[in-house]
Formats: sequence, structure tokens, C-alpha cells
Amino acid sequence: MFSEHDEHPVSGQRERVLLNKPPRGRLGLSRWGLLFALPFLAVGAWMAGIGVGVYPQQPGTTVLPPWLVAAIGIIFFVVGLYIVAETLRGMAGRALAARGRDLALWRFDRHWSRQVVHDETGWSAYRSLAGAGAFGVFVAVLHMPLFLEPDPAKLPVMLYVVLGIFDLITAALLARGLLLVARRLRYGRTCVRFNTFPFYVGNTLDLAYEGDGALADLRGLSATLRCVEEQIETWGHGEDRTTRSVCYQVYGDERTFDTDRHGHAALSFSLPADLPGNRLLETPPTYWELEVRATRPGVDYVGTFLMPVYRASAS
Repeated sequence: MFSEHDEHPVSGQRERVLLNKPPRGRLGLSRWGLLFALPFLAVGAWMAGIGVGVYPQQPGTTVLPPWLVAAIGIIFFVVGLYIVAETLRGMAGRALAARGRDLALWRFDRHWSRQVVHDETGWSAYRSLAGAGAFGVFVAVLHMPLFLEPDPAKLPVMLYVVLGIFDLITAALLARGLLLVARRLRYGRTCVRFNTFPFYVGNTLDLAYEGDGALADLRGLSATLRCVEEQIETWGHGEDRTTRSVCYQVYGDERTFDTDRHGHAALSFSLPADLPGNRLLETPPTYWELEVRATRPGVDYVGTFLMPVYRASAS
């Protein structure tokens, strides 16, 4: 049963809204990712070769110990390998989806569970902490000239500026990861369950929200179902041009609901027939997600659930 708050839900919105959220799309979903990886592989192999003595020392490497030069080269080479792996993974997925174009798209773009979707807090915490650790190792290596140079004042000011920016990025990733860990420890692993799989635009999305004990007997939680389109945008001109992936909400529908003594609630949304379904393999992707929020003392609850919403296959 729906709570009294559900009698007057916010109607679906078609306004294109810029979302302040990290993009879901991954690197290297086209063959151009291989070209992007080449400089990392070449520079990494070259510097690692200098560090182990395969190649002669260069003017910028003589002040550094060989092991540090080799470590920097290995880091660059590993980044290149990661980009190559992501590129090949994306190309393989798209090729598989193209071969099965007459079958359901949901079979190819994600390994779905047919009964349950868990919130992404734990996975997001892992990514933030892993990113902080990996990026922190890279930044720590870049800090070595500060300790190895007898007179750090001789080092260029720009080096300190760049290292300061990198330190802030590392701190931000670490802080976000710790916040997500605290949220997961307080509220547990929440989920949504459904009897129908997948959902198709033009139909109704019915699901059961299952919170943990910390979310039991709460009033006024908000649930927003949105269709998100990511877009690659470029700002500036010439050398000042920057490119990044941004997220737009092209449709949103909100419900306010209460939970029972177990932290559970039923939710239902209409899925307009003229909207796209998930296209997670595209670059940039399109997808549906459900976001549940509750304002609580200390750490607020936020649960994000990727929804299996698709367009029916033409047949």
C-alpha cells in the first residue's frame, strides 16, 4: 500500500536538467581509445627502459634515481594497458550486441539480476577509495623530486602548483569514499525488488523498496525515477579547450513515501512510451535510475539503483 504522501505525487517532468553527478560511462568504448592509449604505453615503456638501463639517461632523468624513473614509467604503462583493456571490452560488447540486434538489448549491456537491484553506495565507495589509492601512489611518486632535490627552492613554481592540485584531488576522492563508507555502515545494503523483468517504456514500473532497520518507520522519504542522458561537451577555444562528460536528466518523476516497521515500501511509476530505454553500451550512455533520499541526523541516506528499463524489441 502507498502512503498518504503518494496521493499527490510530483508529475513527470520533461525539462532537460543538468545533474551534478559523476558520469556512468566508461573509457574507451570505441577504437579511438587505442590511439589514446599509445602515448601512455610508449612513454611508460621508454621511461621504464631508462630506469633499468636499456635506454640512455635523458636530461630530465639524471637528477632522479633509476628506480624512481622506472616506477614512473611503469605507472604510465599500466594506465595505457587499462585504457586498452577498457577499449577492447567496449568494442567486444558492442560487437556482441550488434550480432544479437534481433534479441533483447538487456541481454548484452549488463549482467542483470531478474529479481533485485542493490544500491550502489558500496561500489561507489570502493571506486572512490581505489581511485584515491591509485592516484595517491601516482602523486606520491611525483612528490619524490621535492625530497631528492637538495635545494627544493630551485624547483619550478608550476611543479608545486600541479602537485597541490593533485593533492586536492586525492583528498577529495578519499573524503568522498569515507563518506560513502559511513553511509553504508549506518544504513546497510538497501535494495529494490520487482516481479517483472525487464520494464518497458509505455508500461508501469512497480517495485518494492527494502531499507534496513535504520530506515524503518520513517516518513517523507523521496524517490525520484529519472532518465539520464550523458553528453560529451567541450568548452573554450584553442589551447583552453576542455572536454568532459556531463549528465542531463531528460525525464524525472518523484514520489514521497513512508516505510513500515521493516523499512519497506511499495512504489509505482509510469514509464512514458516516447522515452528511450537503457543504452549502457553507447558512448555516451543513456540509462534509468531510481534515487531514494532521506534526511537524517549525521549522515543522510542516499540510495541509487540502476533500473532495467528498455524499449521493447521490434518484431
